Amino acid sequence: MLLNALLLSLIYLVSRTDMINGYMMLTKPIVLGPLVGLVLGDLQAGILIGATLELAFIGVMNIGISVSMDVSIATIVGGGLAILSGQDAAFALTIAIPTGIPVSYTHLRAHETGRNLVCRLLLEKKKKKNSKKKKKK
Repeated sequence: MLLNALLLSLIYLVSRTDMINGYMMLTKPIVLGPLVGLVLGDLQAGILIGATLELAFIGVMNIGISVSMDVSIATIVGGGLAILSGQDAAFALTIAIPTGIPVSYTHLRAHETGRNLVCRLLLEKKKKKNSKKKKKK
């Protein structure tokens, strides 16, 4: 079980490097579904789940600064849970949608770390300092 989790994590890591290596469609459910099925020992279910999730998420894409749901993690978690529990693609979709939306939000928030977060904290500190000076006057 631990080995499966590590292999699925590796698949997710490779899918997230898709933009670095050029867009090879590694984030798409049609690619990730069979990989999840292969790791978990049910390639046929992985193909069916990947195809179903691809149809459901075919219009999901990041355009400009907007961040859509994370289809990669949705496919891996939804497909993985469906295969492990012996369920069908409808179950995978039921799990995938509520999994992908909050993860995309946390990815957006994670990009605020580092210098962006430091700059924001410094600005807030400066605002507090200025508001205290105004109150004293």
